[in-house]
Amino acid sequence: MWAAIRYRRAQALVLVLLSALIASCAALAPLYSRALEQGLLRQQVFRAEPADTALCVMASRTTSAPDLGLYRLDVLVPQSVKY
Repeated sequence: MWAAIRYRRAQALVLVLLSALIASCAALAPLYSRALEQGLLRQQVFRAEPADTALCVMASRTTSAPDLGLYRLDVLVPQSVKY
């Protein structure tokens, strides 16, 4: 087998390089696809109107929480989500 490889060094080298190229494309294609999808999503979110991306929280009083008001709701929402 090694004699055949030595006899056709150029063909063996081209075959190895082509195999490495195919393997790297197979490994990197999903990463590229994901980055492309995230970029498109980020672009759509930045172009959207604030009313389309805003989060509106509404609460009403129930028998289990009769004193649920804005001050209590403000305490329950994490600071990182508010602004």
